[in-house]
Amino acid sequence: MLDDIVYLRDTKMDEHNSLSRRGFMKIASGVFASSVLAGCGFQKNQSGKSTARPNLMIITTDDMSFDSAGIFGCPVKNITPNLDQMAREGMRFEHAYNPISVCQPCRQSLLTGLYPHNNGGLGLTPMKPGMITLGKLLHDVGYYNVLMSKEPHYKPDEAFCWDRIVTMMDLIYGRDPQKFYQFTKEALSASKKQKKPFFIHLNTCDPHRPFAQSEQEKLWYETRRPAGYDKKYPPVSYKYSPEEVDVPGYLPDLPDIREEMAEYYTTLHRADDTIGLAMKALDEAGVADNTVVIHFGDNGASFPSAKQNTYTYSTRTALIIRWPHVIKADSVERDNMVLTLDIMPTLIEAFGLEQSPDMDGKSFLPILQGKSHKHRNAVYTTYNYAYPGWQVFPMRGLHTKKFSYIYNAWADGKTKYSGEPLNGLTYNAMAEAAKTDPVIAERLKFILYRVPEEFYDLQKDPWCQKNLIDDPAYKEQIAKMKARFERAMVKYKDPLLPKFRGEGVVPPQWYVSDGSETKVNDKKK
Repeated sequence: MLDDIVYLRDTKMDEHNSLSRRGFMKIASGVFASSVLAGCGFQKNQSGKSTARPNLMIITTDDMSFDSAGIFGCPVKNITPNLDQMAREGMRFEHAYNPISVCQPCRQSLLTGLYPHNNGGLGLTPMKPGMITLGKLLHDVGYYNVLMSKEPHYKPDEAFCWDRIVTMMDLIYGRDPQKFYQFTKEALSASKKQKKPFFIHLNTCDPHRPFAQSEQEKLWYETRRPAGYDKKYPPVSYKYSPEEVDVPGYLPDLPDIREEMAEYYTTLHRADDTIGLAMKALDEAGVADNTVVIHFGDNGASFPSAKQNTYTYSTRTALIIRWPHVIKADSVERDNMVLTLDIMPTLIEAFGLEQSPDMDGKSFLPILQGKSHKHRNAVYTTYNYAYPGWQVFPMRGLHTKKFSYIYNAWADGKTKYSGEPLNGLTYNAMAEAAKTDPVIAERLKFILYRVPEEFYDLQKDPWCQKNLIDDPAYKEQIAKMKARFERAMVKYKDPLLPKFRGEGVVPPQWYVSDGSETKVNDKKK
């Protein structure tokens, strides 16, 4: 591995019980200092208005399964040393979820505190006009806002108030750790010159497909790179072999699947390199102690039944929040469930910003402060479509720590699922094995056609492999979950409610193409 890439490699102690010198000093100097007002880390003047606020960096990894991080139990050796270090210096959430399992609408939910069907960005599409965003609220109080990668393919929405957008191509397909380091340093320098706090939304495109050094990556480079763009995908600091990796329980353990999982973990390790260098830039600029750093993955990994679905492994995420002198180092939140759309109201309260109305999210600031707090004991998750008229498979899920109820509004026994996760070695391996293996054949058929309702006992079946919806032993639990599910649909004004009640249909406009997908694919070609 490359020591100049994996920043925390030099500062770690032993592999299993380590803290960087930076993290150790934070513990030694004490956290939850009595001088911190209400745990928020900034002072207020006589009128109650904040006079100084911390900086903010939100880091998202693209298509990262929640359990792919070492700190969340991944057995793959040394897979995410920098992310693990961030967790040791802050708080990790064992039951954090995204409201949707697609990248752009997930991020738009993060920055509005609203479900995609309420902010209007149901897929890879713009939000409706008039949305209040975290970026705008921060910009209005003097923040310097920078977006790095994952910029929308349409004209950037002015509601986000970006002072600078560093594009995916600036960052070599959004995947070059050294480029992220360079542009992070530039952003920190610009905010210092302007004497403004900063909000940096750093989005690495790793470990999204195409996976590093795969045949798919080579094909994408030859056929989909922008005209005149000759830069190849960045190298990796370590290449995992099929023997070194783990196959998750929702996939069969086949040779080609192991091969693609090795490519996935290789790509994820490069994402961790980016995280390490971003943290290094904060340290070198002398702002790490006054910066809230938040990490999560925007949805599950791009494998069959994960991304673009609503299972627990589709929407559960590796949420980590590091806030020196406010969050106690090496904290773990196991009691409450949270949604990433709760982050915006949490920061609004913590930073003393003006409240925006009608958010679906709610603040979990007391959890960060180490206080006893009842937040959520169930989460509601969604999927609508990739674009209007394209990959329209409306799904909803309600998850507690014990059970999952899934509603597939599209499943009619005839419609066949399609989507990005079905591209690559894994799906092809399952399809080939299904010719002779009846168990895999049945599983593949279920993935492709589903049924209207699914119910899982997560304590017995954490990978949602046995649908219990017709099991009489679970009749009472299913009835309770369906009632909670319907209440959630009402609370969050879900447009699928009439369909669920048998009184309507999926909104017809969802099935009508607006040309978005064609324009995007043409641009990529």
